[in-house]
Order: sequence, then C-alpha cells, then structure tokens
Amino acid sequence: MENTGLMNRGETQLTEQELDKLLEQEVQTSLDNIDPRPPRVKVSRESQAFLLPDGGSAKSMTGILVYHHKARGFWETEGQKIPTCSSVDGNTGTDENGVEHSCIQCSKNKFGSGKDGYGKACKEMRWIYLLQDGEIIPSRISLPPTSLGKFDSFISALAQKKIAPIQKIVKLSLETGESRGFKYSVLAQPEVVGETPRENILQLINMRESVVAAARRAGIEADDYMGGEGGSSEGDNGEQPY
Repeated sequence: MENTGLMNRGETQLTEQELDKLLEQEVQTSLDNIDPRPPRVKVSRESQAFLLPDGGSAKSMTGILVYHHKARGFWETEGQKIPTCSSVDGNTGTDENGVEHSCIQCSKNKFGSGKDGYGKACKEMRWIYLLQDGEIIPSRISLPPTSLGKFDSFISALAQKKIAPIQKIVKLSLETGESRGFKYSVLAQPEVVGETPRENILQLINMRESVVAAARRAGIEADDYMGGEGGSSEGDNGEQPY
C-alpha cells in the first residue's frame, strides 16, 4: 500500500506536517493546565556525570544559559531533606517558620561556621537554567560551592566583553576535584560552542520569568546541594562540595 503521508483523524486526513503542528499545540495545552517546573539535573559527586530527570546520565550538557542566580541552604541536621533556612535569591533567607532575614548579615554565612570550623554552615549554590536543543523548558542545574569559582569567572569574562550569557551556546562538563583526601565532581571550564540565533533571544528572555518563578516555587531540597550519590565530603577552602 502506497504511503501518501496522510493520517486519519476521524473523517479528516492530516499530513505529517499538520500532525506535527497539532502535537505542538497539544504540548502547549498540557503546559497550560499545570504549573510547569524546570526539570532538575543533579551533579553526581562520584562519577563526574550529570544525572538526568529521565534516569539517565550525561558526561556533558550543551545549551543556552537562559538564566542563573544564587541560592543558599542551611541544613541543621544530617539527612535532613528540606533546609532549616533557605534563600532562592542569595540575599533574603527564610527559615522554617517563614521568618525572613538578611543572608549577608547571617552568622551561618560566615567562613568558619561550617562543620568542624571549615567553610560556611549555609551552603551557597548557583542555579543554572540550561535550554538544550529540541527542548522548550530549560533544565535547572544546581552547582555546589566548589564549582562556583569557574562558573563565576566564566560569566565575568563574558561580561567584560559586553556579552550576555544568553547570547551563547555553551558546553558544561565535570572533572574530578580533590581536597584533604576527598575526591568529588567539580565543574570543568565552561566552553562557548556556538551563538544563539538573535531572533530567538527575545522569546528566551520572555520565557525566563515564568521558568524562574516556577523553580522558586519548588524551593530548595537537599538534592540541590548534596547531588545524587555517596556521602558528604570536604572540598576546597573547607567547603563541602556535596
């Protein structure tokens, strides 16, 4: 039987292109009926891999840096999932009773306040929203303290050249870090591998607000800091990488 490229829809026949358009509308309808949340990608502390929402893993991820911001969390006891206090903007913390305070002035955000006097008791992270090719919702990657230096330096280098991160397609990968006898995953130097089409930038900027708002509603959990495998360890400058 000859394949005409037509598909039946009741009494109506659709071309493959018309079906693709219909399915795109179905995807949008499904999002309109929920509160979309960026899929969370975890950093495996032991295998130098990103742990993907579908259960798979990847040695690297490539996409557009739609947005990034600071986040903080203080877990009072080991094994605690929801932090005792957290901040999704890095500036204002909210404790378990809903009381807000300044992160800058908080004693838990001082070096030496961490376990055994190392690092900070409140762990600073970077939340990165990376839109990969073929996706319409960016994934959220949470970088632990030991990865902040390379990421902040990368963003600073772009800003020095008056380049917004959203203008570039970047490749993120992991490498092994070691400190005080502990090994862990740490962000490798990010690479620029392409340019974001200029005609897509406005759409990405408009989409960003709803994506970030959704991530903030989801809040911070231990997995955002602790990664996906293994136990805690101390990293560079006394910080716990996980």
